[in-house]
Amino acid sequence: AEQQANRHFQGIYAGSLSVQDAVATMAAYRASANPRDVEIFNCMVHNLFDERRFWDRYPDRELALTGDLLGSLVKAEVLAEERLLAALKYILAAMRQPPPSKVSQVAVRALRCFQDRLEEFPQYCAQLLQVPHLPQVAPDLHSLIEAAQRHGGHPPSQEQGPPAEAQLPGTAPIGATASEVVASRDAEMVSAAAVGEVDEDTEDKINYIFNKLSSSNMEQTSREFLAFFKPSMEDFVASHLVVKR
Repeated sequence: AEQQANRHFQGIYAGSLSVQDAVATMAAYRASANPRDVEIFNCMVHNLFDERRFWDRYPDRELALTGDLLGSLVKAEVLAEERLLAALKYILAAMRQPPPSKVSQVAVRALRCFQDRLEEFPQYCAQLLQVPHLPQVAPDLHSLIEAAQRHGGHPPSQEQGPPAEAQLPGTAPIGATASEVVASRDAEMVSAAAVGEVDEDTEDKINYIFNKLSSSNMEQTSREFLAFFKPSMEDFVASHLVVKR
């Protein structure tokens, strides 16, 4: 699975596999009933996220392709739940890299790819707008994010639903208005990274282990998890299992 995932990335950066085709391939892997396909998808997502540590060493072309791939995955809704949270977090972190760092170009390219979804995340837009160099790096994107924040924060009032009856942690109430649903989802996008007391690499590793878990690799993945697990991770893992799984 790891080798196949790497071959796809080699194709992307060599120009033999377009970003559009790569996203379609990943979507097919994710939806497949074949555990190996799902494992390839998990490897591709993990490798894409893990490579962020080296973005500052990427040439301009590879930075642009990485941003396009990351943003296209968000646009196509191939990433869900904690993976979407992670992608948005990494895009925001890249955007915060000030010039002369080129890393912010990953974020600019990614945000332009899923600009039509920005209205779903008004609080995320607010955090982007706090980046002081955004107007200089991408003035058109700055204006677009401002508009998305305004529109996303004020959905039509006629979508009012019935009174709320119940609420789960991290979710909007049943029968919530469109505004409440958007706010609840957006708040989770912005704050989920702060849940728990583990560092970023540990959180990514835990996500990776649970995301690749299947009936066919249960024993092997359990051994991998036990070898990695430390008592200090108990609270985070318990919260992760209850809230995310």
